[in-house]
Amino acid sequence: MDQLTEIPLFVMRDTPLRSLYRLYEDFCTNLTIMGFESQYFFLHPEKRWQVFEIPDPCDFDITRYTILASLAEALADACNRRLQFGLHRDGKIDRNKVAKLEKAPLWASRVGPLPERLFLSDSHSSKSGATIAVERRNISVAIGEIYRTP
Repeated sequence: MDQLTEIPLFVMRDTPLRSLYRLYEDFCTNLTIMGFESQYFFLHPEKRWQVFEIPDPCDFDITRYTILASLAEALADACNRRLQFGLHRDGKIDRNKVAKLEKAPLWASRVGPLPERLFLSDSHSSKSGATIAVERRNISVAIGEIYRTP
């Protein structure tokens, strides 16, 4: 995955929604690319790559849709952590310049919890990496990798 982001045609045709689905794949399979993918998303300064602009996937699978909503909210939080450390979406570091914080997409706030607890194994993160967005939707998994800056 890391090499694909260096190919101009891949970057040009890529979309925020495709990136969110790649995060979902890692979330379910522990490929450990979540840190790279969230950094890749963050380094797109274009308006369409703001977390708030991620379109509603309208996914028919309720479990997948719930996970996507949780990941969108966690991605906004991960971007905000980078911004608060002085990292900016254009790749520059400036601790004196206050950046506009990211917001989760509206559709994500309308997604409720799963009816039953979902337990996903996680071999590359500790439980402390779990976010409120995931826990409040009845999902047990650590997603600390999304906050990692490669």
